[in-house]
Amino acid sequence: MKQWMKAVLLTVAVVGTGLVAATQPADAASKYTIVKQHWYVGNKGHVVQPKTRHQSAWLWNMNHTKVKSHFNLKDYPNRTFNVRAAVQYKTATGRRTGIYYYISSIDSGKAVSGMVSRNYVKKRREPVFW
Repeated sequence: MKQWMKAVLLTVAVVGTGLVAATQPADAASKYTIVKQHWYVGNKGHVVQPKTRHQSAWLWNMNHTKVKSHFNLKDYPNRTFNVRAAVQYKTATGRRTGIYYYISSIDSGKAVSGMVSRNYVKKRREPVFW
């Protein structure tokens, strides 16, 4: 019976430790710091457009802390963007993120700019004359 009691106590201790570790604050992983960044001067950056018309891709502010809720790339399927910077972030836990582009609109109409993962955009193939 002592073996059974030890097994139950060990199980309770392991599960209790796991619950305490799982209740870590969620905002700890949302703090980003810039690891690398490269700014393109003038028109040296490349021209991109959304990769697909239907995939939702929100634009972030430069610190990657807040989504610009009124800017989603699927709302601008035919618009072209100029890449102003390429940035890589690191989370508070030390994990590096993918590359993000700081893009800004080069078409007429409402100005659109923000950070977006490079996985959601593709280089524009045909030349753009402006």
